[in-house]
Amino acid sequence: MYLKFSMGFLIASIIQALIIIVTETIGISNLGAKFTIMQLLTHVLVGQIIGFILLFIMKKFKVEGKINIWIFAVISGVVTWFIILSINSTIGKVNPPWTQGFLTVFSSLTAFILFSVIVTFTIKRYTYLK
Repeated sequence: MYLKFSMGFLIASIIQALIIIVTETIGISNLGAKFTIMQLLTHVLVGQIIGFILLFIMKKFKVEGKINIWIFAVISGVVTWFIILSINSTIGKVNPPWTQGFLTVFSSLTAFILFSVIVTFTIKRYTYLK
């Protein structure tokens, strides 16, 4: 069961990383994120940790129903975006998106929300929350 969760979280992390890489490459985003192999592995590991934290929260609060899943996904994506990018900008890994303009905020926030949507629907798919 946990392997299925982990695979869903991995897919979500890779899609999120690809969005950031593409938006950085074509100049939409100015995060300054540099994806080395070690940073990509760290990114995937953090994605696994966040995925299992969201699994715990969803089970604890019995998040069910399509509307609640979407609301939970968007809120958790925004909260994760703020926490992770605050930490990464504080330690100098990325530029703070809120100082880089609308397109950087929009593209990075979209990547985090999409990550969270994939994670929450993976959890819903493989969990009986009732």
